[in-house]
Amino acid sequence: MNLKKTTYSTCTSQALQTDRKWYNHAIKKEDYPKEVYTEMGVAKKPLKFQVDSGSSVNVIPAEFAPDEPLKRTMKTLRMWNDTTLQPLGSCCTIFQNPKYGKKLSVEFLVVEKQLTPIIGTWAAQQMGLITVNEENSRL
Repeated sequence: MNLKKTTYSTCTSQALQTDRKWYNHAIKKEDYPKEVYTEMGVAKKPLKFQVDSGSSVNVIPAEFAPDEPLKRTMKTLRMWNDTTLQPLGSCCTIFQNPKYGKKLSVEFLVVEKQLTPIIGTWAAQQMGLITVNEENSRL
């Protein structure tokens, strides 16, 4: 099999060459997107969300939150760069996958800043956006 040189997500091509072998089972970066986005309907309006399998919460900027009083929350958001952010509060709302109509009632943490709306792990699984293959991991 003739493999072309490419960059790899799990190791560098240089690391693979150290053993003087090319592995045909290596995962190329091009095989999987770095970031995953989807459009969902919130309050009957389309909104682009980032699907974040590492997030335990759903996040929405205040400008897109439903027009209702927010519930107080004691949660603090910790970002990927280790900074923290205190949400304004939380709200429960129904969001809908416009592609096939599935609806789900979820809690969103509402933030003041213009941050990317995020769908966390649980909601992404419930909406059929991601699958966790527990049989492939050790807990």
